[in-house]
Amino acid sequence: MPRRRRRKQNVIDSIYWELASVISSEGKVFLENNNIIIDARDPYALWSRLQDYCEEVVIGDYQRVNMGEDLSLIEIYCASKKTKVLVRMKGLVNLLAFTPVFLLYDKKACIKGLKAEVNVL
Repeated sequence: MPRRRRRKQNVIDSIYWELASVISSEGKVFLENNNIIIDARDPYALWSRLQDYCEEVVIGDYQRVNMGEDLSLIEIYCASKKTKVLVRMKGLVNLLAFTPVFLLYDKKACIKGLKAEVNVL
């Protein structure tokens, strides 16, 4: 395994173990194809913990999926750890409940629910 890939894997493993210990009561954390995935039990408590852990949380993508049951898939960017985390929540989650909510799309940060855009450098 090349040195760069090994270093990235070590960072992902480290963040995985930190998240597993920090949010064990709010969700289940696991690794899948070098991605950190959280299955949320209590989305609002989980969001609060993620804000504390990441310091700054940016939502990169949001999808609603129906695979026998409604799921909300939220990809977040954890600024302090410089990594992406995928959060899966049962049901259809109202993103506006997580305030403030920023969606990063095509080098623009959009405030969900408001008609405002900020260019990202």
